[in-house]
Amino acid sequence: MSERQKPARLPALVFVALVALIGLGMLWAIVSTPYDSGVLAGAALSGNNQYGGAVTATNDYLFYVADGGIQRVDRGTGERQTVYTGPASYLNAYDGWLYFVADGRIVRTAYYGGLGSFVGECDSVSMLSVNGLWLYYTDGAGALYKVRADGRQTTRLTGADVTVKAFEAANRIVVFTDGRNLYRMKTDGADRQVLAKGPVERMLYTLDDVYYAAGGAVNRLQSVEAGRPDGTSFSPLQADLFTFTTTQKGRGMVYYYANGALRLRLLQSVEDPLEEESEVLAMERPLDLYVIGTDVLFHTADGTLMQVDTTASHPAARPME
Repeated sequence: MSERQKPARLPALVFVALVALIGLGMLWAIVSTPYDSGVLAGAALSGNNQYGGAVTATNDYLFYVADGGIQRVDRGTGERQTVYTGPASYLNAYDGWLYFVADGRIVRTAYYGGLGSFVGECDSVSMLSVNGLWLYYTDGAGALYKVRADGRQTTRLTGADVTVKAFEAANRIVVFTDGRNLYRMKTDGADRQVLAKGPVERMLYTLDDVYYAAGGAVNRLQSVEAGRPDGTSFSPLQADLFTFTTTQKGRGMVYYYANGALRLRLLQSVEDPLEEESEVLAMERPLDLYVIGTDVLFHTADGTLMQVDTTASHPAARPME
């Protein structure tokens, strides 16, 4: 090194060290902060959370609340096993873990069962939804929070001016209702806006569309976050019990209860210019509606969980075994 180069050596080393520190800091931030996928797990399309999450599923397993605990059914073999004993609600399955609410706490256990562990510190959890590595939940007073799946970084998202009655988190926003109006906000609680005036009786947010029941009719708000409607229309349904899924080709399907029957509406799509209505089966009014694949599940007035195979030539409701 020449004499003229020596004075520049120290600033150069400082610069390199500074760049290295900045790089390490960025890497630490990426590793330590979980990726918010924006896709709800378990009940991603069906809106099962709006009825208390008593049923959820993965590609391999069906989980449901019955017989004083959580039952797991292998969807390939039909084998049933109890994976948790005790009251439970808001089942969400994600990445090998089953999350649910028990005794006001968020509990996590493996799909195969075993000892569960508590997530977070809140002891008055009332509703729960899993979104990637973040868990969104409400407390007994109706305040909405999110917490990392490891129990750290709890953040309150709503203030005392609203009481959350139902919510869904997806596409990096949260849609919720206080029973009066329908709102959207960012996942940090900022930029809250009114989407629709109520009173809102029930809601679900899926595939960037909001379906909500108000005044006995189910309505749709299309492309809430992206703002790119696909040109299809939706005729309001005269119902208040409903749930949503898609066909294997991605066409929207709304199962709903009206006029003494479980009914199905196939939604308009780019490939299908007309909505199609059909009756699945006549039955008494259920307490709720869940959909898993091609099966519709519901509770009767006495609390029995029933299952309907909608692909059968003559669909019938049978108790879950």
